[in-house]
Amino acid sequence: MDLDINLIVEKMKQDLDLTNASLSDSYFYDSISLCVIDSVYSISIKYDFVLKVIKNYCDYYKIQTHRNKKDDVFDKPSNQDNLKNLVDRIENSSPEKFAEEIFKSRHRTSTSSGILKSEAVLKFAKCLIKNGINTFDDVSKLENNADVENEIKQIPGQTSGISYKYFLMLAGNEDFVKPDRMITRYLENITEKILTEDEKIQIIRDASAELIDNYGVTPRGLDHEIWKFQRENGIEGKSKNSDLVEESDEMSDKTIVYNIRIEGKGGKISLSKITKKQYEYWVENQDDLVDHLTTDDGFNNTDKDLRLIEDATYWDEGDIIVASGPEMDENSLLVVEDEDGNEVFSCKMDNDLLEEKGVVLDEDHDENMLDNVTYFYDMRHYEKGALVNAEVELTGEFDPSKLKIVYNETYDWYLVTSISYDGEELDNDASGDSMGMEASVFNQDEL
Repeated sequence: MDLDINLIVEKMKQDLDLTNASLSDSYFYDSISLCVIDSVYSISIKYDFVLKVIKNYCDYYKIQTHRNKKDDVFDKPSNQDNLKNLVDRIENSSPEKFAEEIFKSRHRTSTSSGILKSEAVLKFAKCLIKNGINTFDDVSKLENNADVENEIKQIPGQTSGISYKYFLMLAGNEDFVKPDRMITRYLENITEKILTEDEKIQIIRDASAELIDNYGVTPRGLDHEIWKFQRENGIEGKSKNSDLVEESDEMSDKTIVYNIRIEGKGGKISLSKITKKQYEYWVENQDDLVDHLTTDDGFNNTDKDLRLIEDATYWDEGDIIVASGPEMDENSLLVVEDEDGNEVFSCKMDNDLLEEKGVVLDEDHDENMLDNVTYFYDMRHYEKGALVNAEVELTGEFDPSKLKIVYNETYDWYLVTSISYDGEELDNDASGDSMGMEASVFNQDEL
């Protein structure tokens, strides 16, 4: 690795508040169960959602969330919420029910063929228990234990090993680093190189060795300071001095128009509140529901107090959520072409694959959108084709790390809702071919 660690350290000193370096509350969980939940849920979703999941679990079971940061002493094992408790609770319910009622999050490990994160938590905890880990006092058994890490990597969504490394950090290991997209973007920005996972980890460890005498930052602490910097400045936060490598003399000033498409299946979804009376009528007349929502006759031939929309065919103005776009799924394909029709970038719309290629992902999901809602309708229009078709004019080459894709999850239907490049949202001039519609009414108390 041909990098000058001294230059990297100097840039870290400029960017990071190392004098006041400190770990956040998440590094002081009172129980090991919370370390498992955090490490699984924190991958590929906003950390605010993770904190809500932790709070929901602790509130439900009346568990203390954090130990005293000043003393930083683990509570005695009998007072900790151990992993056997966590496993028993999920298995006595079910991962599906636990996700709905306890965690109150239906996030999955991947938008394509992923499992519920609640199930991944269960598998993660059972693997640790099988290897003799139940409380914080047992964590030392994991030192240099590659077998456990390899077992964890077999769990869907854990193949990169990032969750396992992060679990060890939360459980007190000072030497581990979580080379997630936050750390990756910072290091690749200041080095202006595409780095392997091993290179990222080595940079953090080497930099920590240079900084620890003056600032007391371990690899874990330095990782966290970088994470805080990225979070405060946005995941695309720039170094205050990011010209470690001279700008390439080969970069052309030519303006190029690139076409960005996402091809595959998708559509539009609309959820809207309805009354109990409307629900009781339409649950018995589901076959007529699409006609009612999408045609003049279906609307006009329905009694006024049973109409679910204010005007004929206005089904897509739902008051809970309206979203449309291609599916965030490995069966959809992101393609970028230059103005001569040459393909310069392509990738399946899979979270892991996109992030490996540097694309920024953001899940725009409102966990509370169905709070205080009992009855609602769910209307979907399915489409196929190029459901994103946008253009961006650039000076120079297309850079996938400047592409940001926002997607939304509604009842396990993941749709791309916006796409931007270098901070500018792109206009989507796309229209797909219809594959049909479906609609249903729901009573949340029965879900």
